[in-house]
Amino acid sequence: MATVRLDLALGALSLPVAVMRVSDWVIVYANPACERMYAASAGPTGIVGRPFFASQTPSGIENFQSVVLEQLASGRVPAVYDAERIRKDGAVVFVRVTVTPFDDPMEGPLWVGVIDDVTARKRDELALAEMNQRLEEALANSEKRFRAISDAGVVGVVVSSVAGEVVDVNEACAKMFGYSREEYLSRRVSFTQITPDEWIPVTLESRQKLATKGYAEPFRKEFTHRDGRRVPALVTAVKFDDVHSIALVVDLSEQQRTQQALRATEEQLRQAQKMEAVGRLAGGVAHDFNNLLSVVLSAAQMLQEEAPHDQQVRADAQLIYDAARRGANLTKQLLLFSRQEVAEARVLDLNQSLRTIDDMLRRLVGEDIDFELDCENAPVRVKADPGHVEQVLMNLAVNARDAMPAGGTIRIATHLLPPRVPSGRRRVVLTVTDTGSGMDEATRSRIFEPFFTTKEKGKGTGLGLSTVFGIVHEAGGTISVETRLGAGTTFTIELPCADEEKVEEAPEPESVPKLAGETLLLVEDEQQVRRVARRILEGAGYRVLEAADPVEALSLFERSTTPVDLVLADVVMPKMNGVELIRRLRDQAPALRALCMSGYTEDETARSGLQELRVPMLQKPFTPESLKRKVREALAQPVRARTAHPRLPFA
Repeated sequence: MATVRLDLALGALSLPVAVMRVSDWVIVYANPACERMYAASAGPTGIVGRPFFASQTPSGIENFQSVVLEQLASGRVPAVYDAERIRKDGAVVFVRVTVTPFDDPMEGPLWVGVIDDVTARKRDELALAEMNQRLEEALANSEKRFRAISDAGVVGVVVSSVAGEVVDVNEACAKMFGYSREEYLSRRVSFTQITPDEWIPVTLESRQKLATKGYAEPFRKEFTHRDGRRVPALVTAVKFDDVHSIALVVDLSEQQRTQQALRATEEQLRQAQKMEAVGRLAGGVAHDFNNLLSVVLSAAQMLQEEAPHDQQVRADAQLIYDAARRGANLTKQLLLFSRQEVAEARVLDLNQSLRTIDDMLRRLVGEDIDFELDCENAPVRVKADPGHVEQVLMNLAVNARDAMPAGGTIRIATHLLPPRVPSGRRRVVLTVTDTGSGMDEATRSRIFEPFFTTKEKGKGTGLGLSTVFGIVHEAGGTISVETRLGAGTTFTIELPCADEEKVEEAPEPESVPKLAGETLLLVEDEQQVRRVARRILEGAGYRVLEAADPVEALSLFERSTTPVDLVLADVVMPKMNGVELIRRLRDQAPALRALCMSGYTEDETARSGLQELRVPMLQKPFTPESLKRKVREALAQPVRARTAHPRLPFA
């Protein structure tokens, strides 16, 4: 093959062209464009005469063998392949070669390769591929981070089709309802399956909005947990392409529990406010009622004493006295339930208290009821008012008896519990259990309300259990109830243990000195109370100066020609407080003895300064015996040294 002929045919082409002899793979011709592409000059120093594979990279040789030879062998002409070529200066160029075979009479079989330099395009493709790879890695990392955040969060994330088929779900959502991601993704469970029937319409409505508007506003619904309980949730969803949507699910269980606790607290607050209001009312009623009962009790007893031979009069007086006593007990219950009764707490053995009133309790509940007493072997010490403890036991026993009209069993037990904290006190538990009719939840929730009763009209005051509640809390304890209709009731009282203190015996009554004809100043704003008290005291041999208010009492005291031995004053009166009256009188006569009386509550007397004055007090309603005894005790006591007190203003 003549070089002149090739130059004439191929030299003018702008595309690089090279001719290779097949017999020894040597390049026999390269046009100027090809020489320039490989940065070599024409002639012996160029690529002509060099082996074809000398300018190929290993990957180019492999590509040539696997692509070109295979194409030519299969008859595909021309053959096209991509290769990397090494320039004379060592640089690598990327080329796309189109190979066409033909036979030359002198050289034999030849391959003509038309070469297209695609280095710039290849570099762009590599850069684009690298960029795509980086984007894919960034996307994978982003998805990984999103999955980690999604799974670690508390918000459920669900990717699904608009029809509701789950594509993906995060761990938070899976755990929310007790299933695994695999169960959702494998279609073993669906959100439709765990949606209660009554919530299906809400779900369908949200899907309709999703299809038409592209989003569904937040809505509430419930799901069924794997364990069967209902899980309230807030759901919102939005489409992110034509067929898929993403939903966010928030578990509202904790919020619902918080709201229920808040409602319960509000109800307790309303109940406490109601009890406080009723307590204040009870205190006012008790004051007026105690004044009336003082008159009735005293008059009935004096009537009995003055008609010793008239049996009918004595019997009528006894009826009046008994009715007044019942009224006094009712007043006491009013004060107890509102925690306004003056308590005289001391350390006592609860077991001993139970044994002391055992016979009385058995008679109280009747012979048709089995009465069981199960006391802790060791002493069970608490600090409480003994009378209050007896009232608690009697009220609970009567309540149990009334729940068993056809008979049954009442069991009262005591036992000790360890302290709640290492440094705390042990606890005393008293339980009263009956086998009666029990209560429904509506009744159980109201049993400690004042004046609430399930008994028919005229059979109950509704103060028994509210009184128990007040006494227990006054002693620093708690009371709870377990009950079920037809399955009986158990009241459980828990009190702090008084282990470190000795049981205090009830004080023996002091002997009352004999009458010495003392002069008393009686100050009482209620006329009937004042009249009956004066009659009792004068009947006992005292000289009585009577005053309707503190101002009149001060005037009588100053004008009296006989020294006053004792002032008997009501605590709360108009114009001046009874305690302030005693202080002013003692400014004139420091040795003056005093006795206060009151039908008001402990809080009222405390506000008036009675406790600070530290004089004996007679609680209304009084009887002739209690009045005379308190007066003698007050006369027998020495006057204690006084400290300075601020003056109280006139009422």
